[in-house]
Amino acid sequence: MPARTLPWIAACASLFVFAGAPEGPSQRESTAAAQQLSDTVEAIRHADYRGERDELRRLAQAMPDSTTADLEKYRLYWRGFAYWRRAINGFNETSMPGDLMSDLELASTDLRAALRLDPSFEDAKSALAGCLMSEMFLASTKSAEVKTKIYEAGIAAIRALKESATDNPRSLWILGGNEMGAPPPWGGDMVKAAAIYERGLAAARREASQGTPAPWIPRWGAPECLMSLAYLHSHGIATRRDLARAYALGALAAAPDWHYVADILLPSIEALPAATGEAAAAAPAKAACLPPAAN
Repeated sequence: MPARTLPWIAACASLFVFAGAPEGPSQRESTAAAQQLSDTVEAIRHADYRGERDELRRLAQAMPDSTTADLEKYRLYWRGFAYWRRAINGFNETSMPGDLMSDLELASTDLRAALRLDPSFEDAKSALAGCLMSEMFLASTKSAEVKTKIYEAGIAAIRALKESATDNPRSLWILGGNEMGAPPPWGGDMVKAAAIYERGLAAARREASQGTPAPWIPRWGAPECLMSLAYLHSHGIATRRDLARAYALGALAAAPDWHYVADILLPSIEALPAATGEAAAAAPAKAACLPPAAN
């Protein structure tokens, strides 16, 4: 064997040695933490869509108090997300639970902690704005002083999100909800709300084309924008039963186990009079609260 081939053989042998080397303790801990977070995120997402409030609380409480440095902001985000969605699901119950505000406060605490670790973490910023919007809705039972603090924090969070939001489908879902639900001058424009949700769908399509990220990186948003468009077109000023149904079915295609859409929203759409808005089907998209580029 020529002598000049020996270095190459030695180099290849070293690669096999390193490839077969056992993981060190820190690497094993990091892998285990990532797998645990991945499993928890998946469970939280399904429990949210199924409306399982007890399971969301259990999952949030079962999360470890800390994890690896690179995952810590995501651990805080998803624990906050679980409490936030537990509160949102509570709004759908016939008798509104009395623990909604405490869930929102727990969520806000975790989301603020995530933002302290990474002030540029837009998903935590938008989720926090969503929490505070719900707190504002519930603030009527609070003292004047507490109510003022909640309103100031909520308005500041929405303003900050409007100023810094990118084409992030989760941020756009929150901003669309603010436009649809908030009174003037902060919102109340249904045409603008629909356009924001449509931007959210377009952003979600672009995001999906970029590949599959780690499971703990937030990628929800498309089903929520579809749901909100279904709600807007069945409860808004330009009611369209056919269009609302199409959006609701799209949301269920994306999230088949979504209790709210399947058992509450879609039946309410089907209960609309058959001719509701359907004569306007041939009208320009703008007349149905859709931007020209809607599909």
